[in-house]
Amino acid sequence: MATRLISKSWEVEGVLTDVTSAKLSDSTGTYGIKRNDTDAVVVADGTAMTKSATGTYQYSFTDTVDIAYTAYVEIVYGGDTFYFEVDITARSAAGEMVASYSSLLVEVGEERFGIRTGFSSEQTSKIERCIKHGLRRVYSAHEWSFFKPVTTITTVVGTSAYSLPVAYEGIESHLSYAEEESDYYPRIRQRHDDEIRRMQQDTDDTARPLYFSIRTVEFDPTTGSRRQLILHPTPDEVWVLNAKMTLRATMVDAVNQFPVGGEQLAQLITEACMAAGEHNYDEQPGVHDKQYLELLPLAIQADQRASTPVTLGGDAPKGENNDLAARAVLVGTITLGGEEM
Repeated sequence: MATRLISKSWEVEGVLTDVTSAKLSDSTGTYGIKRNDTDAVVVADGTAMTKSATGTYQYSFTDTVDIAYTAYVEIVYGGDTFYFEVDITARSAAGEMVASYSSLLVEVGEERFGIRTGFSSEQTSKIERCIKHGLRRVYSAHEWSFFKPVTTITTVVGTSAYSLPVAYEGIESHLSYAEEESDYYPRIRQRHDDEIRRMQQDTDDTARPLYFSIRTVEFDPTTGSRRQLILHPTPDEVWVLNAKMTLRATMVDAVNQFPVGGEQLAQLITEACMAAGEHNYDEQPGVHDKQYLELLPLAIQADQRASTPVTLGGDAPKGENNDLAARAVLVGTITLGGEEM
């Protein structure tokens, strides 16, 4: 079993605002939370939610492995009643081996306050501070490979700008063409965005992209900077590009449960968050700080083993060229004294 947390925020014109009441109740007054397999009520209709911050209300309950649940949140505001369905997906037993907001809330909460559920808004705030500091400590300790996932980008004819998802900070190093084309075309190199702008002013021709830049197009205080990938020249065909992305480190919460690296570094992250509690509130390192420092080099070694190549490619005798066609396309025809070489 594990603690699952339901959280609901209420905003008026984008500002978190307190409501008249927030409770778990479906529109028929039958249940607050029910099992989806048997429809058995696990949290009674009308159960009040706890206010954790201005306009934010929470409730936690203990679930059963492999069981999905449905909850309804009833909000009363301005004399009107609103209902919100919350789908709670089933959790596998293996999920207990992954660090999540819920698991960290329980572990740090029990360590700090001696309870596993029913945290006050002040206690939740202190726990979340430990989680934030713990994650920051882990992420700054090493260039973790899971922060650099590989994805594909498919171009559109005549389009040069492509919005990057909010989760991505940018692109690492360069872009490469899809596997079937990578032998024929060189990598797309990164250039400063000012240079890309200058090249775009000089020509608006479409062709195979040679360069790219990352451009910041807006800043949203709730999500951070929004970025675009800019290609030059503007694609003349549909190209499939491989990109090693750079993820943003983000804080977890009741909705966004899982931290980056939560699968690989579950124990390290947990110890880091509890060690943050020792530093924040005991004002001295303790047993969890010691455990974190012992686990960190082992985690770094494991990450390096998993992400370091064991070969740099095929070998060939000196002077032997096994890829004449690819080299010809890449280099083009070379002449000396009017004769092809």
